[in-house]
Amino acid sequence: MSYGHPLENASNSEIIDLKCVDENDVRRQPSCRDFENPFGNHGLAGGLVSGGSPLVCGGVSDSRFCYIIGSQGVKAKLIEARFGAASVVINNGKTLWITGGQSLQNHGSLLKTSELITLGFATDKGPELPRPMSEHCMVAINSTTIMIVGGTLEGSTYFYNLRQRYWVPGPQLAIPRYRHSCSIMRTKSQTDDPLVVVAGGRGRNRKLLSSVEVLLIRDSQDWIKGIK
Repeated sequence: MSYGHPLENASNSEIIDLKCVDENDVRRQPSCRDFENPFGNHGLAGGLVSGGSPLVCGGVSDSRFCYIIGSQGVKAKLIEARFGAASVVINNGKTLWITGGQSLQNHGSLLKTSELITLGFATDKGPELPRPMSEHCMVAINSTTIMIVGGTLEGSTYFYNLRQRYWVPGPQLAIPRYRHSCSIMRTKSQTDDPLVVVAGGRGRNRKLLSSVEVLLIRDSQDWIKGIK
């Protein structure tokens, strides 16, 4: 989930179904469609829960509530109002884990808390983060390991073991960044060692970044420069 520009509200959202995109033709296909965001919100966190429903939560305008994009009505209520959080889907698509962000209840202070939202839209407290953070990103390395990358002018990364419930520091980013995107890539098949790819965002003095960094999980030593 992208954070969005801090001074602008997004009035619409776009979800790309990779099944309708030809790898040799990246142009928009007729079967792809927009989902309206009637709340004009930004700073949300979300993910595709089981069944492919896009669940979004928080944000500057509606920081306590969660919605399914394309449907009406509040689906869940966060324990703590937050914006600029990051999220990842865990538990085989059954749980949305929302982490950090900034608190609207406490003058925008950075949060160290996290929340878990289940398929039944019940909300519970999640694991505490290693430090307060906002505008970071998260990826699921596999079914048991989650990675948090960057945020709030930090180059730090962390791995979390969902089974044993502990954090381990990861390698520092080459360029500290926030409001960036990250994703998992595999070179050939789902069984290959994954790559974590981090792209864009903002760096020191709010500078827009075009750089890309790549981490081979098997090595977990240093980030290498990717192709812009």
